[in-house]
Amino acid sequence: MDNIKKIGNFKDWVDPAWREEIISKEGRPGIMAEWKGRHDVYNKMIAGGWDPSVVYWWHYQPQHVSFTLPTPPWLKEGCKIKWWFVKLIPGQVNPLHTDSKEKIKLYWLPLQDYEFGHVFLIDNQLINDYVLGDVFEFNGGNFPHGSSNISTSVRVTLVIKEYLE
Repeated sequence: MDNIKKIGNFKDWVDPAWREEIISKEGRPGIMAEWKGRHDVYNKMIAGGWDPSVVYWWHYQPQHVSFTLPTPPWLKEGCKIKWWFVKLIPGQVNPLHTDSKEKIKLYWLPLQDYEFGHVFLIDNQLINDYVLGDVFEFNGGNFPHGSSNISTSVRVTLVIKEYLE
């Protein structure tokens, strides 16, 4: 787990209304067709049988929600970030992929405690020891990661990208 570490729990920073709003509405549909030309794995996935038109996950960026995300307490005020939420309803998946070749740090924060069937894989590790508000730091996005929901409850996570240059 050299590429991932838990940096703390920030449950008090998380507003429960974020999860409630995301669960209550559709965001931007996550479809494989959007990955064409952006993710190296796209052609392999299509060749392997993935349907590029299926909604596999829901994506929520600032324009999709009614709230403003305050500066996360583990980051310096004014640092350059981009954030989004990912919602997986039961049966959905965010396929294995790599995100970025930029100099970044990624932070992953679950908006609920771990439930059996909420799957998160990163850099050959299964992450299942977490509770609401735990923050995990990834050293960049150049290694495979993905998630799925084979449970009976909605899974919502927050991803924050910090630009290092």
